[in-house]
Amino acid sequence: MLGSRGDELFHFAHGQDARELVLEQDFKSIGEETTFPEDVPRMEQVYPVMNLLVQDVGFRLRQAGQGARKITVKLRLANFITLTRSKTLDQAVQADQKIYQTAVELIKAMNPIGPFRLLGLQLSNLESSSWLCQLSLWDDGGGRREAELHRVVDGLRGKYGRPVLFRAAGLTAGRDRAGRKAKR
Repeated sequence: MLGSRGDELFHFAHGQDARELVLEQDFKSIGEETTFPEDVPRMEQVYPVMNLLVQDVGFRLRQAGQGARKITVKLRLANFITLTRSKTLDQAVQADQKIYQTAVELIKAMNPIGPFRLLGLQLSNLESSSWLCQLSLWDDGGGRREAELHRVVDGLRGKYGRPVLFRAAGLTAGRDRAGRKAKR
């Protein structure tokens, strides 16, 4: 009845699989999204949450030794209409500030009207971050300082978990990412 796949499906159904186990895969993208427990009425409340998403995704990007050339933002409205915008950059980035600036540009380009239900961020077109070792002829040292800052913060985060350190822009009047009152 199932043709040439019948035998294979029979074996799978009985827990028999002779294929080699592959534990490591190359990432095609790194992303994260959050659904708000209550609809967020104003765009000003969305930006701090995007900042936290950027810090989480940026950390995972750097841990994977990757840089991203494409940044995609997803925003779902209260009526379940989903808006997405993407931007492909000239060169790969892994700095939180550049990712955040691009994400905010994409949100503003959507010109959304709230309330908002979900926010997401995806980084793709990943490249090895070995290019970071090559400094620009025009680098004033800011790129090196930011890379060193990320190295230190990521090291602390890797040792103690998240969020040991985070940008103050991610704070939302004593609320966590999901909009709940933060425990003190």
